[in-house]
Amino acid sequence: MRRAATYVLAGLLGSTVGLSAANLVSAAPDQRESKAKQAEPKLPDGFQLKDLGQLDNVRDELAKVTEYAFTRGDFGKIIDQLAHENRDRMKDYKNQDFTTLDGVIAQLNKDWNQKYGHDFNIRRANNVFDDRFTIVQGVVTNPQVAAANWPVPPNEQLARSSEERARVASERERGDTQVKDVQAADLQKSSGVALMRFRSFENLPEVTASLINEKGGGWVFDIPTNITAQQLHTQLQNHLTWFGQHVDQWPSDETQAYRMAAHHVLMALYDVNQHHQTRER
Repeated sequence: MRRAATYVLAGLLGSTVGLSAANLVSAAPDQRESKAKQAEPKLPDGFQLKDLGQLDNVRDELAKVTEYAFTRGDFGKIIDQLAHENRDRMKDYKNQDFTTLDGVIAQLNKDWNQKYGHDFNIRRANNVFDDRFTIVQGVVTNPQVAAANWPVPPNEQLARSSEERARVASERERGDTQVKDVQAADLQKSSGVALMRFRSFENLPEVTASLINEKGGGWVFDIPTNITAQQLHTQLQNHLTWFGQHVDQWPSDETQAYRMAAHHVLMALYDVNQHHQTRER
């Protein structure tokens, strides 16, 4: 009788362990999915999540603006990839002298060709922006509320900064009503919006891009109104210069190098500075 009870107890313990292991296995995908959801950028008030079926078009827009950033004489085309309000206030800057920037770009392309055997051409590369680059899509539900919350902070550090929050709140409180009305009108006329997040990688911090699908114009980047054309020019030149000065850190995998290049371009668009540490080799 005692031996039979021992067998029963062992059987119960075994089944309990088996159930626990099964529960852990089944919970693992749920935990991964939960973490992935937490990593997703969130649309602010005034918007509603909606699958617009535009993932490839959003990715192509990022590839396009990156290609322009690495092409001499195309700074004006970068401005053309910005939202209506951004384009309008920066249009006169297209006639500036971009000799220094073009020189940086020329050297970058020379180095790229030497390392990878051909010219920089991110739009012909395969699977550069895969599922690791999270994209959420949606529509505008309240244009006035949406305009007060758009574009979103480009990274979590800025979003958490009390100083940055206070500055943004102050700007919105005293903000240019005309600019906000233009933004609200642009959002109302849009076919949808999207957020695309690049997670932090090595010496590059997280950056989230805000995009609008303009009716008849396709996807464009919406950047904060306090970023001037001069700032954009300076930031792009600085980021491309840094990228070119660290050719030894370019990965052997060209696809990964394209991702790093696009990361720098997004940071320039949204006036995000990088952490100036180098990776261990």
